[in-house]
Amino acid sequence: MTITEKVNGDITLIASAKKNIWDEIFKSCERAKSSIFFEQYILHDDKNGQRFLKLLAGKAKDGVEVNLLLDKFGSREVYNSELIQEIREHGGHVTFYNNISWLNLVMPWTWIPRNHNKLFIIDEETVIITGACMADEQANWFDIAAKIDGKTMQALEFEKPACRKTKIGKGKKSDLRNLSYKISEPDFLQKSPIYKAFLQKLDSVETHIHMITPYFMPPEKLKHALIRAAKRGVDIKLIYTGKADIPYVNLVSQSYFPRLIKHGIRIYKYKGDMLHAKCAIIDNCWAMLGSSNLDYLSLLRNREGNLLTEDKEIIDAVDRIFADTLENCTELKEDFWHKEPVYKRFIGYFGRAFKKFL
Repeated sequence: MTITEKVNGDITLIASAKKNIWDEIFKSCERAKSSIFFEQYILHDDKNGQRFLKLLAGKAKDGVEVNLLLDKFGSREVYNSELIQEIREHGGHVTFYNNISWLNLVMPWTWIPRNHNKLFIIDEETVIITGACMADEQANWFDIAAKIDGKTMQALEFEKPACRKTKIGKGKKSDLRNLSYKISEPDFLQKSPIYKAFLQKLDSVETHIHMITPYFMPPEKLKHALIRAAKRGVDIKLIYTGKADIPYVNLVSQSYFPRLIKHGIRIYKYKGDMLHAKCAIIDNCWAMLGSSNLDYLSLLRNREGNLLTEDKEIIDAVDRIFADTLENCTELKEDFWHKEPVYKRFIGYFGRAFKKFL
């Protein structure tokens, strides 16, 4: 299933298998003349990963400013890649986030935070915001991307952080289309700006909440906010993946569903290949999409990047993607969890103790 939604020319939303999103990113990078910023959680040393690294090495050789911010854990396969060295030799900058070593094996709490963001900026004229990692085995996973060009992209006014030579950071609000791009950096003292914005909207929701997420291990405030909204009569629908890359994590997610269903929240299981998309729509006034799962790690601990908007046309486009995705789902009944084998339910409940690390 491929869904393409164009919004006034400058913005294109793509909901599709990851391989199609990769192709769109690759074509945009091929056209780069001055700069490429490439931020990714998982970049494997496989056919597709090498395709991108060879392109970036070639662009660096041609004088294009190339900046990569990769996660050390997720992209560990390319850490010692000859292509990474080639990019550096040609003047490119490659940084690995939270550069863990063997010593960290005895200190598992140091594995977090991870850079879970997926962001691509080409010539400061095109930005692609997505949740799509890059690994060949994920080629058919369903994901969402937003491609923003021209004046709309430039109006987002990405800030330049001191730690990297590239024009990207927390992002500012664009009055042009009522857009903002927010980066959540790990901070144990303050809420993530993405999570904070989401909770604020949940508290004022009037009609409906539509959400897509592969993993659902919510912080307590999110869980209670959804239940409060459901008690007020808000129509809440959540789509999650049926086929999971990590089965026991899926069981932990499912362990939360019976209570939500009991309160009137409708849960739908995606029937296709792994669903890896992440988005949320609240009423007809707010939407977000990007790298954040609706789980503890994404909302409170990892580095994440989401596009937030109050633009009616964009919101309607995201909601149409939700509706099309819903057609490929089956709704869970209240007793679905009790029909699972006892050992699966045990894994689900026991796994909650580790939700801050899953």
